[in-house]
Amino acid sequence: MCNKCDKCPCKDNDKFTTKDLYAELFHCRDFELQHLWQRSIFLAGFMVALFTLYGSFISDNLSHKLNFDVNNTCVESNYITIKGSLSVNENLSNQTTLHYFAFFIGCVGIILSQLFIMMIKGSKRWYEQYEQSIFWFYENDSDLFSDELNKKLEAHLGDEKYPHFGDLRKIKGSRINNSLFNTNAGYYSVSRINIVLGQLLCLVWIGISGFHLFNIFNEIFTTDKNIKSLFTTNNQTITSIFIFLVTSFTIFLLVWLFTLVLTKKVNSQD
Repeated sequence: MCNKCDKCPCKDNDKFTTKDLYAELFHCRDFELQHLWQRSIFLAGFMVALFTLYGSFISDNLSHKLNFDVNNTCVESNYITIKGSLSVNENLSNQTTLHYFAFFIGCVGIILSQLFIMMIKGSKRWYEQYEQSIFWFYENDSDLFSDELNKKLEAHLGDEKYPHFGDLRKIKGSRINNSLFNTNAGYYSVSRINIVLGQLLCLVWIGISGFHLFNIFNEIFTTDKNIKSLFTTNNQTITSIFIFLVTSFTIFLLVWLFTLVLTKKVNSQD
C-alpha cells in the first residue's frame, strides 16, 4: 500500500492488522445494508410517479369510452388532439392511438421494475459477500484472537466452534410467529421482500402492457382488410384466441429483450 493517502492504514509504516480488516468488513457490510434501503426509495419514487402518470392518463382519456351522452353516442372529447400529436397511423381509431401511449408507459414500467430488482439483488450480493468474509475469519484465521485466548477456547470447546458473528441466541417459543395475522416477530428476510415486491410490480406492468397491446392487435386484425383476408373463419372467439397468443408471445419477447439488454448493461463481475 502507499503512504500518500492520510487514511491509508500503512501510512508511516503502520501495520494493517487482521483487526483492521475485520472492522473494515463490518463497516462495508453496514454501508451496503444502509444504502440498500436508500436505493429502494430512490427507484420507488420513479415507480410511484409512473403509476400516477398512467392512472391520470387512463382517467383522462381511455375511460371516456365508457361515457355516453343522451343520444347514446360515445364522448371522445380530446381524442383528436392526442391522436394528432402522436400520428401513429391515420387508419387507426382514436382509441387505439391512446392504447399506444398506454403501452409505451407499460414498457417503461417493466424496465423500471427490472432495474429495481437488479438494484436490490446487487446490494444484497455485496453485503452477503462481506458477511461471508466475516464468517471466514472465524473459520480459517486463528490470528483473529491471541494465542492464549485461542488455547482457552480450544480447551473449553474442543471440536465445537466458538461463538461468533451470526450465532446470537434465537428468540424461541411464542415470541416468534410467522403468521401474517399475528403481531409477534417472524423469520422473514426483508431484502427478499423487496425483491418480491419488484417482481410483483414487474408482473403488474406486464399485465398492463399486455392489455393495451391486445387492444392494439385487436384493432389491427379486425379492421385491416389484408389481415382479415388471412382468416378462414369469422368466429370471433377463434380470432380473439389468436390475438391473445400473438400478444402473449410479443410481450414475452419484449420482456426477454429488456432483461437481456439490461443485464448486459449493468452486469458486474467485480
